[in-house]
Amino acid sequence: MPLFWLGYFRLGQLKLRTALVVPLMLQIVGTVSLVGWLSFRSGERSVSELASQLHLEIAERASERIRTYIEEPQRVNRANVNAVELGLLDFDEIAAAREYFWRQAQTQNSIGYVGFANAEAQSLRVGWVNRLDPSDRPQVAEQLTPEGGALEFYNLDAEDKWETERARAVPDYDVRVRPFYQVAEVARQPTWSDVYFNYSYPDLLQMNATSPYYDETGALRGILTAQLGLNQIGEFLQTLSSLKSGQVYILERDGSLVASSIREQPLVVADGDDRMRLKAADGRNDALLRSSAEFLLEEVGDLRAIAEPLQLSFEADGEHNLLYISPFQDEYGLDWLIAIVVPKSEFMGAIESNTRNTAVLCAVALVVAMSSCWVFSRWITDPVLRVVDASQAMAEGRLEQSIPPSRLIEVNTLANSFNWMSVALKRSFDELEERVEQRTAELNQEKERADMLLRNVLPETIVDRLTEERTNDKYFAEQFDEATILFADLVGFTPLAAKLEATELVSLLDRIFSKFDSYCSHYGLEKIKTIGDAYMVASGIPAPNPNRVEAIAEMALAMQRYMDELEPIHGQTLQVRIGINTGAAIAGVIGTKKFIYDVWGDAVNLASRLESHGIPGRIQVSGCVYQHLKDSYRLEKRGNINIKGRGFMTTYWLTGKATPDAESHLQDSHAPASCK
Repeated sequence: MPLFWLGYFRLGQLKLRTALVVPLMLQIVGTVSLVGWLSFRSGERSVSELASQLHLEIAERASERIRTYIEEPQRVNRANVNAVELGLLDFDEIAAAREYFWRQAQTQNSIGYVGFANAEAQSLRVGWVNRLDPSDRPQVAEQLTPEGGALEFYNLDAEDKWETERARAVPDYDVRVRPFYQVAEVARQPTWSDVYFNYSYPDLLQMNATSPYYDETGALRGILTAQLGLNQIGEFLQTLSSLKSGQVYILERDGSLVASSIREQPLVVADGDDRMRLKAADGRNDALLRSSAEFLLEEVGDLRAIAEPLQLSFEADGEHNLLYISPFQDEYGLDWLIAIVVPKSEFMGAIESNTRNTAVLCAVALVVAMSSCWVFSRWITDPVLRVVDASQAMAEGRLEQSIPPSRLIEVNTLANSFNWMSVALKRSFDELEERVEQRTAELNQEKERADMLLRNVLPETIVDRLTEERTNDKYFAEQFDEATILFADLVGFTPLAAKLEATELVSLLDRIFSKFDSYCSHYGLEKIKTIGDAYMVASGIPAPNPNRVEAIAEMALAMQRYMDELEPIHGQTLQVRIGINTGAAIAGVIGTKKFIYDVWGDAVNLASRLESHGIPGRIQVSGCVYQHLKDSYRLEKRGNINIKGRGFMTTYWLTGKATPDAESHLQDSHAPASCK
């Protein structure tokens, strides 16, 4: 082994500082990367400048030629307005203008047909429907009947003479309802019609330049019109040779295609017998056109917001593309967008070649430089990666990790420390996990016990609201329009309490009230509270109950029967005095400590008064309760009694359940008609 290498080894191990070769490798990589990046950025700037120049050139050529097309129909209309003023054309002599319009159509190559119509629905137009179609013969289309009639078509023969035999006719034709007539009538100035489909060529889009004509009184005499076939603009766009794989298309502000440089691209789609304009974003036969329109809509949202030229870039099908949008408008209301989309690869040919050459040279330099450092980098990275893998495994919970010895002194020391830490951490984790499981079990038991106690104190729905983690309420209170309240009091309990020991007294109360509690559960009622020897029950809260009054009545009768059957205690009998009322009440939990579920309201107060003004062993109910129970229970009218705070009221005794064949036992015209 050369002496040069002896300084790098000691006792068969390699020191970490021998890895100083790595900074050299980083310098090489950084230098090569910087050179490549600068080369690429320079090419990007060149592409951007070239693309901008090309887009601008194409947009200017397209705008100039399109403007030539669209100015011609308006110029023809202006000339015909002058002809009307000079008497060469007369709205009252429609048929006389055939020869005039025919000569005009022959000399104006940018228009299809030219003509006029008067306010009496008479019309004349002469020229071609599709001037670019060699098979399309020039025609005259005229409707000379005032207030509408058949629109008749006559072909021209080889000597420019009108054939006498009618080619075809459109019945009941009224030019005044045609869009190109109405748009001029509304605008009251020269304008453009909307783009429309031609009857003879359903896939052909056309538009009309239209000018209204008014006499000296301001009355509309008629309109002059010149038709422009948009396929002529498409033919021009297809002649742009500056682009190899790019596309140029024109669209309206709603996204509808007007013309395209793609010869196979349709502008109209059929839906059964109906036809509709094709949106650029729905373009067919060309994915580049469609993806560019979709990107444009996503980028700007509303095409009407584009007021200045825009240059954008997007990616479609894994290829970068450049998109240039330029508004195109004229003084007659035309408002289009010219779009030029070009794949970036069209400009990147030579630049990408240079970039590839540069990349190859950089790669060769990197391979040579990195090969000399490969052995040393492996000596360093392999043991370090083992430490990293073991650390990640421990972070994921796999604590049984052990790192083998390393030839690097520092890494070997780290491995020994790591192995010791792994053993200690595993032992501590096992102890902690056992303690956590034990404590969790204890907490779950306590939680279940606390939850059971709370649900014995409060209704389940209230417990759920109180224990909900996200609630910030300081109290819970709800309005119930239909609640039935029962108050019961043990008569004779006070003197009996003086004769009993405390444990006997509590045992007696527990036995009686436990029985009452079982009735609550059986009839689906809500026990509110007990105060001494008083017992309070509610129905219809916290959940509505359509049979709330009947359920309370059944419980009251059960309580009465139970107390009647209770054996005397120390020679003294106990009786229960019950009062029942139904109506609106408020129920809920208030306060923050030792809270209970309680009920308030006038209906509650009256139920309490009915109990206190009752007779031991009997059930006193209000008129509202009577209205609910009179058809299925036996009730006796007590009469008018003076209720504290309420004055005289008619009350009733509930005595039992009515038999099915029993007739009405109580006729009381003074009972309340309704209770709310």
